[in-house]
Amino acid sequence: CCLNSSKTIDQQICVCSGSNQTFNSLNNSCDCVENYILYQSACTLCPLNGTRAIYQNLCVCPSGYWFNISDVSCVCDDNYYFNATCLQCPSDSVRFIFQSNQSCVCFDQQKHFIDNQCQCINYNLDLSCNSCPSGSFTNANSCECYSPYVFDENSYQCICGINYFLHNGICVQCVTNSFKNMDNATCICQNASLVFNDETNTCQCPINEINIDNNCVQCPFDSIRTYKMTMCTCSSNNMQFSEKLFQCRCQDNYYKSTTCVKCAVSSIRYLNDNENKCFCQQEHTQFNSQYNTCDCIDNYILEAQKCIMCPIGSVKSGHTCVCPLDQILYQNQCICKAGMVYSLGQCIPCFYNAQSVLQQCACPQNAFFVIEINYCLCDENYSMFNNYCVACPSNSFRTYQDVCVCFDPYLYDSADNQCKCDLNHYFDGLGCQLCVNSVSVNQKCVCPDNQFYNYQQNACQCDSGFYQLSGMCFPCPYDSYQGECVCPANEIFSNDTCICLELLIDNICVTCASQIGYNADCSCRENFVYSQKCICYGDLVGQNCNPCQGKSYFDGVKCFQQECFQQILAFEQCVSCPPDSKFDQEKCICLTENKVFDGIKCVCQQNFQLKGDFCVQTEVFDVKNSVYNCLADEYLRSGVCTQCPGGSVPSEAKDTCLCDNFSVLENICLENQICLENQILFGDQCICANLKVKLNDQCVCPEGTEPKMEICVPCTQYSFSTPGSQCQCYQNFIAQNDACICQFSLVNEQCVQICLENQVLIDQKCFCLQQFYFDVFAQKCLECPPGKVQFEQVQCKCLAGDENCEISSETIEVTSVMVALIIVFAVGLILVSFTIHVVLQKLKNKMELKKIASKSQVAKSAQSSGLGGDDR
Repeated sequence: CCLNSSKTIDQQICVCSGSNQTFNSLNNSCDCVENYILYQSACTLCPLNGTRAIYQNLCVCPSGYWFNISDVSCVCDDNYYFNATCLQCPSDSVRFIFQSNQSCVCFDQQKHFIDNQCQCINYNLDLSCNSCPSGSFTNANSCECYSPYVFDENSYQCICGINYFLHNGICVQCVTNSFKNMDNATCICQNASLVFNDETNTCQCPINEINIDNNCVQCPFDSIRTYKMTMCTCSSNNMQFSEKLFQCRCQDNYYKSTTCVKCAVSSIRYLNDNENKCFCQQEHTQFNSQYNTCDCIDNYILEAQKCIMCPIGSVKSGHTCVCPLDQILYQNQCICKAGMVYSLGQCIPCFYNAQSVLQQCACPQNAFFVIEINYCLCDENYSMFNNYCVACPSNSFRTYQDVCVCFDPYLYDSADNQCKCDLNHYFDGLGCQLCVNSVSVNQKCVCPDNQFYNYQQNACQCDSGFYQLSGMCFPCPYDSYQGECVCPANEIFSNDTCICLELLIDNICVTCASQIGYNADCSCRENFVYSQKCICYGDLVGQNCNPCQGKSYFDGVKCFQQECFQQILAFEQCVSCPPDSKFDQEKCICLTENKVFDGIKCVCQQNFQLKGDFCVQTEVFDVKNSVYNCLADEYLRSGVCTQCPGGSVPSEAKDTCLCDNFSVLENICLENQICLENQILFGDQCICANLKVKLNDQCVCPEGTEPKMEICVPCTQYSFSTPGSQCQCYQNFIAQNDACICQFSLVNEQCVQICLENQVLIDQKCFCLQQFYFDVFAQKCLECPPGKVQFEQVQCKCLAGDENCEISSETIEVTSVMVALIIVFAVGLILVSFTIHVVLQKLKNKMELKKIASKSQVAKSAQSSGLGGDDR
């Protein structure tokens, strides 16, 4: 058997192993069965029901087909194309086997093979193929434009269709409620009041109008609208039009404050919100339109960038939390300050001058409590000072009024609880000494300006560089040292000032002979004119002055030729002579005696000065004999009596001019800023000296002080003063030894003359009546209820062992009163107080006598010192 076949014993022929094969005994081979061919070692069925040629390995395709052995397929033959079956190409076309199997190729290149025939590629016009315009395609031998364009055969172009208009090369459909106007290729609004905007393809109102409910409404005055806008636009910066409110308002996150201002950080605002404020976003804040800030609301303060609530019981004040009256902030809560306790919603003082310890009342150290008067008394020789009992200083004793009083000449200083030297005295380590012609400040003698106090000579002396005159110190005019002034060249020292011997130019003293225009006797040389100094109004040649001749004038440097008629030349032009002069021989002649024309006006000639309307001769200072006789409003300047300028008067030595109250600025008296007495010029402001304040343009001592020796000293304890007044004692206090003493009872820093209800005055102090006690909360004497009582401290308490007595937290219930014990205690206290009063009165009288004797001795000493004093 052949390859790929086999035969068994019971079989008569060979059997092929492949499918669709049969044994060919003629040539001993395995052949494919009918209509199958051998392709790639396998028998493959012929396509399209084709048949296989006998003894050939080829398929026979139907008519119009050609067998392609490469892929065992039947393809269309030449001039045939495939369209479900192979069809013959039309006569005006052709197809070859190697070409596309789908169509034929038209001989005319302007045609394509479409629908089994050759058709024009673009457009068939008059049976000739023409190209369709851009944006179109050929459809059934006609051009068809892409929607929304339509083909116009007249113009052979794609144009916009019905209700479409051309805008920027694109067809745009007319908006609803509008139609196309074929004449101008645009749209027309159905509402005649609207105009069509082809830019936005909308029916809009005219410029500066907007559509509201199909009605055109004019925009507000501060806004505009163009066709490109759909809404009114505000003219001002940071403003936006509100459709809801139909007005221009500050835009989002801006608020109205004259102009629209941007909201502060952490605050917002929307267009239709309240225009006058922004809305803060942080918790517990509110907007401050004045400063454009988000501030904490009431009773909240800012800490660590957050608003926190003030502690309970406190209120907000500025940027801090403040406790109510008589309370302080402690550990984030308000508690009563020292000396007070909390009761019935408020802080009330402890019984007089007691301290509060852990919110309980107690007497201070070195004090004991007197139950009868509800008062803490200091121990012997101790006095109450800032609610503490402190020892009275040396050189003092304590009065029955619990006040320390110093012996003369010491004065008690309540500020630091010390005995200090009285006013006008200082402490030299041994005792108090009098400050002569000075005042004492902080136990030191203070002299007037430019002086220091010489404690060895016990007198005020001038500072270095100053000299003394009539008890005052004046600065030496030039370089100096203590006790002697040295003048510059050409000046002498006379009458405590430097005087120029001859001529003062620009504050420099020179000799007349060395200056151009002056003679040796300081008179002006020929043709020089005196106007504050000798001036040449002509040509200066060496030391000589040649006046301008003929028709020339002085132009400030030299003579200049100029023709004038009955006028003189001045400032390069012809001007008439002044009214007090006449024109004569090309110059102005002054009509007033002793006046000369200086080229501008008539002035007094040299050594003459104006008095009223006349020029009078001045008095010349005789340097050698130091004799001068200037007028009352003149001073000696460079040896010549010169009138002081306005606003000033000559000094006592007539060596300079002084402004009223010594107000001078750059050698000129200030016309509008003349400082009054006790005021000094600071910059361009008059301020009060010596810590004084202004009151009705006068310098006076401030409130709480009084004037002494030209300075303001504080008022003593229990006294007061208004600005500009002397210190006065409080009501029921009397002035004694430069201190205010209570003549009745001192209660709560007040001198009480009449005791309160249910009280009695004993030895200048108020006591509760029998069967009464002092209630610290009510601050008055209350009656103990009937029953058995034990009088202890400031309350009524039950006796020990009395089971029928009960003390309520709201009311006090007692059963009895120890009246006899109270009477005995009160009588004993009266006797003791009377004895103390008698002793203190005797001591007081002794001190008064000592003080009078001391003052008499000081007066005699001062008188002796005045007679023998040196008044340099």
